[in-house]
Amino acid sequence: MQSWSTPYEHCFDCGLRYVPDPVDLGMFMYVSTAAITGIFLLAYFLIGFPESGWARIVIGAAGLAFILLTAPLRRSLGIGFNYATDILFAPEPPA
Repeated sequence: MQSWSTPYEHCFDCGLRYVPDPVDLGMFMYVSTAAITGIFLLAYFLIGFPESGWARIVIGAAGLAFILLTAPLRRSLGIGFNYATDILFAPEPPA
């Protein structure tokens, strides 16, 4: 990765483009962020509403930190998932 939010465009060894369609990666990031948010909300409701306002702030800050800190990993997983689906479900060229 060039930075925590910008991946390289292609492999330096073989020239493979990592993200031929950036919309696919954006959708993966959106869905994974929604899933993480849903997990934190589910945990919040299962644990119960804390009485203290500070506890709510800590839970919200932990959720936001988790989303931001896992962004590079989720972006890498999205690139790998995109590549795997392109390989597995690519149409066969006509013979």
